Amino acid sequence: MRLEVLLISTAFLLFSACGPDKKVTSTEENSSTTAAEVTIPPSSGAIEMNDVTRNLIDGLWYASNVFERIPTPRYQAQKGRYYNFEANGDYALFNPDGTLFHFGKWRYKPGDGDRNYISIDAADPQYNNQWKVIMSKEDAIFVGTATFDNPGVQQRMEKLTSLPASAIKVE
Repeated sequence: MRLEVLLISTAFLLFSACGPDKKVTSTEENSSTTAAEVTIPPSSGAIEMNDVTRNLIDGLWYASNVFERIPTPRYQAQKGRYYNFEANGDYALFNPDGTLFHFGKWRYKPGDGDRNYISIDAADPQYNNQWKVIMSKEDAIFVGTATFDNPGVQQRMEKLTSLPASAIKVE
């Protein structure tokens, strides 16, 4: 059984890496869409490649923990969700079960020292955000900024090379 799940996950990653660009139409239309079904339209907003951006597009980024000074439902709900960042500037955020939560564009802005930022420009503006990114090869911390009034929020992100088990539907 584990071998089958591993083979399915490997096939998904292989096909998504070699397949055409992904396309997502809207969160309302795709509320039951899973990570394996999402495609995002091609865009001209390609991300400039460097160590941080190459690492962000190389796998999925799973929010394993969320820290806030004063916990809020908005950010506490991020735990278990995962991002898929694309080199063309598109992103999708998935619920733990693999259904699409929201999507849009992302941008990278290098800063001084470890102050690298990503901006999330969601199709639904209520999910727009900016994060200071502190990253290693296998994990990252996304720290909120004053730009979107979330400086007390931190998300611990783990790099995944395949879909999380909660998103794989084995029949």
